[in-house]
Amino acid sequence: MKLPRYKSDNSSGVVSSNRSLTTGTQTGGAIADIGAVALSKIAEYGAMKNNHEAKLRRLDINTNKSLSDSMMFGKTSEFENSLETREDFLTPENWLLDFDKQSKGWEKEFKTGLDEQTWTEYQPLYYQKFFESRNKVVTAINNQKLKNAGHAFNESLNTYNKTLENATSLREMETAYELFTDIHLADNVKTNLFDNDKFNKVKEETKQYTNIKYSMFQATEGLNIQSPNGSKEIDWNSVASRLKNKNFKMVDIEGNEVTVDDDLRQGLIKEATELFNTQNGLHTKQKEENDKSDKKDFTNRIISLETGSKEGAEGAKNFMADLEKSNLEPAMKLTLRTAYNASLNNMKNGKNSWNSVQGTQALSLVTYMVGSGAMDTEAERQVIFDLMANGLLKPETALSLYDKSISLTKNRNVFKKDLTTRATSMLMKEIGAGEGILSLLDNIQNVPAEQRTAMLTQALSSGRMTQEAYNAMNNMFSLLAQGERKGFTYENMLVNQRHPNYILNDLISTYKGSMNDARLQELQTRIDGIQGTTATDKTFYIMPTEYFTKKTPSNANMVVPQRLEGEGVLEYVKRAKKLIKRNDNLPSVITGDNIETLDISDLFIMPDFE
Repeated sequence: MKLPRYKSDNSSGVVSSNRSLTTGTQTGGAIADIGAVALSKIAEYGAMKNNHEAKLRRLDINTNKSLSDSMMFGKTSEFENSLETREDFLTPENWLLDFDKQSKGWEKEFKTGLDEQTWTEYQPLYYQKFFESRNKVVTAINNQKLKNAGHAFNESLNTYNKTLENATSLREMETAYELFTDIHLADNVKTNLFDNDKFNKVKEETKQYTNIKYSMFQATEGLNIQSPNGSKEIDWNSVASRLKNKNFKMVDIEGNEVTVDDDLRQGLIKEATELFNTQNGLHTKQKEENDKSDKKDFTNRIISLETGSKEGAEGAKNFMADLEKSNLEPAMKLTLRTAYNASLNNMKNGKNSWNSVQGTQALSLVTYMVGSGAMDTEAERQVIFDLMANGLLKPETALSLYDKSISLTKNRNVFKKDLTTRATSMLMKEIGAGEGILSLLDNIQNVPAEQRTAMLTQALSSGRMTQEAYNAMNNMFSLLAQGERKGFTYENMLVNQRHPNYILNDLISTYKGSMNDARLQELQTRIDGIQGTTATDKTFYIMPTEYFTKKTPSNANMVVPQRLEGEGVLEYVKRAKKLIKRNDNLPSVITGDNIETLDISDLFIMPDFE
């Protein structure tokens, strides 16, 4: 380094700087201070940088831990949820094996996906989630085992019940009962499916059910009949009689005698009676339908005979023998024999007996009776065949009138059924039936009569129908049946709210709301026949036989009289005509007979309150 040189005018050659000996040292100290500060700042910056990087690192670790925790939750939740739909529910032990296997893959995934420090810190959280989920899987396995055991027990119970249903001997029932109670029930106590209280309860229920089947088997054994359609059935009328017979000895599954006064036997008597009523109604309809077919078949053979065709001659050969072998009533057999002979006489004499003044009158009158709606039962249609037998109606014409009467009756009953359905819907809504009960009522009409009560009972037990709604509906159909027999029209009973014969308001008043003494007294003054059915639950019912006693039907004087002894069919028709007026709103049964095509009478099995 070169120092600058200065030339001075001072002759001495001495340059004066006016600085003291310490001037230079002060500046150096300042520079040193600046350096120290700089070093301090650098150190401080380094510390800050390190602290920032440490925070970022911590943030990164915590973030990865949180993300890993969420991923682990998703994996365990997915596995746990999959248990609900697994097809290997009968071997739930496999579920834990699958979980342990999958968890190893999860651990490897996290361990390789995270740095060493992050995995070290996350590892405790991982195992926490692992053990929590594993415990849930173990719980699910135990629950599934209990569910499987319960299902297995229910299946064994169903199998046992089917065994009782299909048993062919009392000994078979006894063996099944011993096996079920001593093995199946007892085993479930050992496996902790049942405790002792549950065991005793189920055993008692099983015994009660078994006693019903065991006792009914004794009551029905050997009592069979053949239905009109040819099927073998239990003769429930004879069964009811046997159960009522004090001399008929019965025992329960444990060998104890079941007397007539026993609650078990009384229940069987009620069941057998109800089954007989249902069976009798079905058999009546079956026979009626079979009779219709036979009537038409034999009438067609008479028609074929008069054509002189080869088929007619062939059918005539065995007419009498086939008629005698048929299941038709004796009176109808006689009518058809007479009609057959009348046709033979017409063919022999070369003239038609119906082409006469009396024949024309008979045709006019019976046509009028059919069109007016008066002839709507088989008993009334018998007149048509009687006129044919007397040669006053051409067989083809008689058959046509017969078919027309059936068709008109069915058409009127479709209209009445529609009125009844709408009235039922209104009644159910007012009484408070649950959702879906109205659709049930629509569907119930499409099942056999013997299954309808079971469907209603199921609806009642499921809570879809209240007891009040059930009773109100049965009561309505009982009133309709009684009203129809007495000549009350459906329009007045179900549609015209201002008419004194309208029944729905009285039904709603009886079954809607609680019944206290004051309200009952008020209703009794207004509703004839309302009375309590039981003293315990204080339920009430409108007695059909009393309800209509003070009411007058619109067509009160309109009846089709019975034929008088010795009265000719033509004279009968003339007399009946005077009592019949054209009215499209005629009740179906103006004679008091049960209507053949309307399902109201058998829609439900009515309780016998009277």
